[in-house]
Amino acid sequence: MKEESKLRSALSEILNGFCFYKDEGFYIKHLTLDDYVDFEYKYDSYYKNLRSKKVLNNEELISQAKARDLWSKEEDYKIEDLESLIKNTRESSDKLLIYAQKQAQLEYIKELEQDLFILKNKKNSFLNHSCENLAEKKINEYYLLNSLFKDKEFIKPLFTEEEKEDVSLDVHKYFKIQTECLRNMSTENIKKIAIKEFFTSGWRICNNAFEYFGKPISRLSFYQTNLANYAKTFTTIFERYPNINSEDPDEIIRLANSRHKLEEKANGKDIDIVGMTHEEADKMGIKLKDRSRQFAEINQ
Repeated sequence: MKEESKLRSALSEILNGFCFYKDEGFYIKHLTLDDYVDFEYKYDSYYKNLRSKKVLNNEELISQAKARDLWSKEEDYKIEDLESLIKNTRESSDKLLIYAQKQAQLEYIKELEQDLFILKNKKNSFLNHSCENLAEKKINEYYLLNSLFKDKEFIKPLFTEEEKEDVSLDVHKYFKIQTECLRNMSTENIKKIAIKEFFTSGWRICNNAFEYFGKPISRLSFYQTNLANYAKTFTTIFERYPNINSEDPDEIIRLANSRHKLEEKANGKDIDIVGMTHEEADKMGIKLKDRSRQFAEINQ
């Protein structure tokens, strides 16, 4: 399936608020804020139940790992240092106007993030069976099983309460089905949908998300909320900078941020950024000073 078709299909499912799994004929509801109102209660219930069975928590398992010289305070400090360095480097990168300079910073951030991932992955390996992780697993299963229905009105659950508690139920199978059905609704794809004409043509004639989706914010799915937020972001960008020339959502946001910083720096004067290529300026929708005229005047 071509990307355009995938995005159209994803938009259709986002608007419906569900995916339909044809192989077994059931619906996967896209959960809303209302569906998560009991999140804290459910998590606390699972956590307390596990603690009553003497399951160790994160802190206790890390203490064990340190006692066995499998983990150290120095590694904890290293994680903190990397997180701080990544944050500061990203803030520094956001202030840069020249894409080549920004790209060099982003590559450095990727290297730092890889180092951070390796350290965190090692630390998390000691926590697979912690009270927190097991409670998180249980609550993920809870929300998965409660999102499966026999009908698109979400009246008839796929499983009874007794069936949901049955240890023989292959929950992993339904996680795989959910992942397969939702793979086209990644954040990257939602950003792409938000700038596509097949979406924006309808969004532009609405005043807000309520008019577009036909329901209050509290009943919007998280996919609908994300789409509405990105749609508002890109609408604002193109209203302010209609000459931005790109079909890449991330690049559009980057170019808009750079335009904003340029305007602040120029303070109403002509824009003249040393090192910016004409290609980058064209994408940004601006014209650089004609330096050839300046050089001609100097040489006269």
